[in-house]
Amino acid sequence: MAIHATAFLKTIAERDIPPVLVVRGEDGALRHAVVSAVRQRLFEQTEPNEIRLDGRETDYRTVHDELARLSMWGGVKLVLVEEAEKFLSSHRDRLADYLDAPSRRAVLLLEVTTLDGRTRFAQRVGKRGLVVDCSPLKGGALLQWLRETARDRFGKQLSSDAAKWLVELVGNQIGQLEQELSKLASYTGDRSMIDASTVRKLVGGWKAETTWNMLDALRDGRLDGALTDLQKLLYAGESPIFILGAIRHVCRKYVQAAERAREGVPLRKALADAGVFDSQLASNERYMRRIGRPRVELMPQRLMQAELQLRGESRLPERLILEQLILWLGGLQ
Repeated sequence: MAIHATAFLKTIAERDIPPVLVVRGEDGALRHAVVSAVRQRLFEQTEPNEIRLDGRETDYRTVHDELARLSMWGGVKLVLVEEAEKFLSSHRDRLADYLDAPSRRAVLLLEVTTLDGRTRFAQRVGKRGLVVDCSPLKGGALLQWLRETARDRFGKQLSSDAAKWLVELVGNQIGQLEQELSKLASYTGDRSMIDASTVRKLVGGWKAETTWNMLDALRDGRLDGALTDLQKLLYAGESPIFILGAIRHVCRKYVQAAERAREGVPLRKALADAGVFDSQLASNERYMRRIGRPRVELMPQRLMQAELQLRGESRLPERLILEQLILWLGGLQ
């Protein structure tokens, strides 16, 4: 069977560790957390007995001998093969056969980034061992994990929009998200709730907060405020290309929502499906209706034009290029 690392880590205290585990996925922090948790679970009542092997160099006989060699101290042995792709590719049939009669006093842990589920070994280890999936969480599963982690580990309530902002600013790497949750929990002190404004301020920093304020002002028709925030960012040394990237990121949601709305999906639901925060659905819907679908559908071309201008196709000052873009997005040109 296969289980995601976040669920495995949450339930490992109640689990028996099978004789063969494959820890696979591109999230290195998650893989490290799983290996550490397995090590702690195996040796919580005995002396540690672990052998580490480099999967790029070791062979099957070496691994098999380590699995068969009992510890003079008793207890279970952990044989960890790191970066095991080459080892697994070379010996997958013998490893599949090993699953028929694995050692009862040893655990083989293979750490890989990918696992071909079509192979005999993968199918057998899924039934007789365990595959722990360390791929990044996405979408609703990631937001749920954030809220549960904030509650269970840090004793905090994380609002729905705050969780979305964390993903927006940090990405979906579990290790980095845990670090930011820890900072937020310390920053909020006795307050039980972590809200979106706190995440924007603490995680994003001053420049990110000003960038989002600029985009909020643009959306709400306060173009003087948007231009003022743009000026602050440029005076502070923020890259015009970075500012354009933030604008493009928001506009992409409008374009996606417009495409769904054209298919008959209600606009507010289309915005939610595109990733707009719950608290901003009404204001974003008003914005899209105000500027109209034709202008929304032209956003990709207008953004590309601005990027080409910033990269040297125009002699206009960078500030003026971005100001013209903001005015166009505001529906004035």
